[in-house]
Amino acid sequence: MSDHSTFVVSLALLLSAVPAARANTIVSVSGTATSAYTIGLPGTDQILETSWTSATAYSNVSVSAEITGDGSLTVISAFLTNAIGPAENSANVIASKTLTPIHNFYGPGMETLFSGLTLAPGTYYLVLGGGLQEEGEWWGTASTPAAIQTDVGVSYGGDETTDINPPFYYGFPDENNPPDSTFMPTDPMYPTNFIFSVTGTPLNAVPEPAYLWLMMIPLCSLCCVVIKVRIVSEPKCPVDS
Repeated sequence: MSDHSTFVVSLALLLSAVPAARANTIVSVSGTATSAYTIGLPGTDQILETSWTSATAYSNVSVSAEITGDGSLTVISAFLTNAIGPAENSANVIASKTLTPIHNFYGPGMETLFSGLTLAPGTYYLVLGGGLQEEGEWWGTASTPAAIQTDVGVSYGGDETTDINPPFYYGFPDENNPPDSTFMPTDPMYPTNFIFSVTGTPLNAVPEPAYLWLMMIPLCSLCCVVIKVRIVSEPKCPVDS
């Protein structure tokens, strides 16, 4: 094999040894959908939220939740913020959108709410409101313990609502700005964990040791080729006759 061919093959091996970025599960709650909290319950305008705290920055973050609606009349407002409560303002909103769920009450399923986000270390809240014309639902699992998965350095913050056991209202919903509402933990008499998932790529990911050793092989080959080419190309000193 020529030096040029060896160089090309070594370079290809080196590039193939570089690990592709992989999406991690930042936080998720999974399980069989056994109960649903109503979004926009008539008479209470119920608003729901769940949260997590991360010590790591992530890119290409995707957020999804198991929600349902009642056709085109259900319009849900989704927010991703770094603060909630009366002190929250527009500067705390990372992303927001309105959507009509594609799944109905008799067939709940996961729906992507946000994607392509970059999140710095911190605490984040997923807030779902709306449903004022026709209510929606955020499904949860009552499995004990719930299947909660977190990445390294991530903690799950649990769920909250603006309404517990109508007509006894403990929270104060703000239908015009749902994250601005006053929230309370969900009813302990009906334990459930909202089903949702957040995935992303850590920005400070370190290659695994196996990848480092794999990268050494083509790197050594490249060094040998460069040294050989340099030796061959060195001009020879003239010999006196």
